[in-house]
Amino acid sequence: MNKLIFIKEAKNEIQNIYDYYEAQQKKLGQRFKSYLDEYFITLKNHPESFAIKKYPFREIPLQKFPFVIIYEFIKEKDLIIIYAIFNTRQNPTKKPY
Repeated sequence: MNKLIFIKEAKNEIQNIYDYYEAQQKKLGQRFKSYLDEYFITLKNHPESFAIKKYPFREIPLQKFPFVIIYEFIKEKDLIIIYAIFNTRQNPTKKPY
């Protein structure tokens, strides 16, 4: 089974997004977090299903929120490293990876 690892910056981004949505509307942050968790389950089960955008980084676009998950899959170690949750409304040149 593939293991998910989040770098510190990705964890911080998730928390910041959660906090922002909660400030906008009660329980919206929780809806975002639950929705994101569904993508992480899909990612664990099908890590190679998503496009490599800039080697070795892959991206999963979220359907209901304006973000992409940026990750790397290391097949030999059954390891998925989450590097960023990037807001697609930002200038793409600001992507960290």
